[in-house]
Amino acid sequence: MTDPLLAPRVQRLLSRWSQRRDFQACAQAAYGTRIGAKFPAEALSSLERIAGAGTRSVWAAVREIYAAGSRAQVLERLAQWSASSRHWLRDDAAKCLQGLSRFRGERAVTAFLKEPGPREHLLLLSRRTLLSSSRTHRQCGWNCMRLWVERAGDEPGLDELVAEFFAELPEPDVEGDRLRERLLFHLRLWGHQLPDGDTALHIKSLLEERWSM
Repeated sequence: MTDPLLAPRVQRLLSRWSQRRDFQACAQAAYGTRIGAKFPAEALSSLERIAGAGTRSVWAAVREIYAAGSRAQVLERLAQWSASSRHWLRDDAAKCLQGLSRFRGERAVTAFLKEPGPREHLLLLSRRTLLSSSRTHRQCGWNCMRLWVERAGDEPGLDELVAEFFAELPEPDVEGDRLRERLLFHLRLWGHQLPDGDTALHIKSLLEERWSM
């Protein structure tokens, strides 16, 4: 895909394939390669059409685009998907959040807790996933939060960043009150389940202090 003359033709072809069910698998596979990494905006738009059709998950291709360097762009798009009226887009947004949360190092989504723009997209994506009407989606969200808490025990300073993020998840409404209760419940639970349960309990105490102010 380094040929400037060939690239537009390939993009147009893959865009057409993404609109035809019998070719969507081929388009998705192609977007999970250097093609998707080189043209992330076009790839994500086509993957949105595929995911929205409900025929297949596009998680594998999204993962490759994210890993290749378009991390902030991917998070922004997933935040949009999480607000979609189409169930399958919300489904892939939840699955992608869970999958991306497994990355460590510079690719870790928790690396965005210090960056205002991507952090806001991550906040919207996480909140909508945790408050989804789908039990499966909510479980994806809690799986992510547990991964973050577990990682906070290994990375100095991450516990404060995670606690600050958790504190902003609930909004001042009935759903927000419910989310506060669930956050504290899960942190107590993880305090008993995780090898380093002290980190979960420390984050819980930081949350309670923040919410009591």
